[in-house]
Amino acid sequence: MFVHQTSQASPSHLIGGVLRGLQDPRTPLAVAGVGAVVNAALNVWFVHGLHLGVGGSALGTSLTQLGMAAVTVAVVVAANLIARVERSRRIAAVESESRQVAENLELQQQALQAEMAVQQERAHLAEVGSVPDPNAFATALVDLMARAL
Repeated sequence: MFVHQTSQASPSHLIGGVLRGLQDPRTPLAVAGVGAVVNAALNVWFVHGLHLGVGGSALGTSLTQLGMAAVTVAVVVAANLIARVERSRRIAAVESESRQVAENLELQQQALQAEMAVQQERAHLAEVGSVPDPNAFATALVDLMARAL
């Protein structure tokens, strides 16, 4: 009778194995430790308090193992949820950084275009042989940079 009733609660061992496989040996150990205390208390209560005998011991063990399985599943689900949230945060951070890099590259490209325009203007003025008015040159430079931005 004991083996029959307790065999229904064996998934807790499987789930504990999954956690150990996920490199988390502490959680199954903690759940097993708390489960052992709860199991002992339930067995004493069912066997001596409710006078259920061996069936009470099996019931206490089954309830404890099912409770341990539920807690372990909750830990796995919570860990998965936390990992997903963290992954989403990292993706958002990478996307934000990518946008900043793209904006910086665009600004650099615009600055280079403005510099090329200034150099072309200087080359043109050197070909013509005229000396530009410094104020007009500065105004033209500001206008070129304003158009580039």
